[in-house]
Amino acid sequence: MRLKAYAENYRLNNLEKEKERQRESKKGSREKNREAYNAYMREWTRKNKDVINARKRELRRLNPERARLDNERRKAHYASNPDRHRDERLKSVYGISLNEYREMYVSQEGKCAICGTHRPDKGKEGLVVDHCHSQGHIRKLLCVNCNTGIGQFRDDVQLLAKATDYLKLTNPKG
Repeated sequence: MRLKAYAENYRLNNLEKEKERQRESKKGSREKNREAYNAYMREWTRKNKDVINARKRELRRLNPERARLDNERRKAHYASNPDRHRDERLKSVYGISLNEYREMYVSQEGKCAICGTHRPDKGKEGLVVDHCHSQGHIRKLLCVNCNTGIGQFRDDVQLLAKATDYLKLTNPKG
């Protein structure tokens, strides 16, 4: 009985020291090979995306007030610095900066590369970045309609040519 009391007392007195030692050992292993750890976490996240998203949906369902507050906070954050948010999004999705986007916009004179309609530099009415899904490279800036149209044809040139031939045959205007 006395030994149990001693062990329990020792455990309580050294609990903080043990927690600190565990934190340091975890921190040390991550810091030693940060790139490998980051690569592992990216891969783990990619493999478990469905589980992660299901967990997030469930948390939002169980606590709608928190979800509403999170959405408001996120909107306020984006509204406080829209250029920074746009730059981060362009980098994460397409690998280009906002400055590179703007250079493309100026070189195209603010016009869609396909239909030539002029669009503003901002907002949903603006030009979007067209990219090759199989190769990943950036092509040009397009209006939403042209970009969606190409996407619907799955970037397939032959399928698009067939659609063009079909329109030529069935369009009374010629």
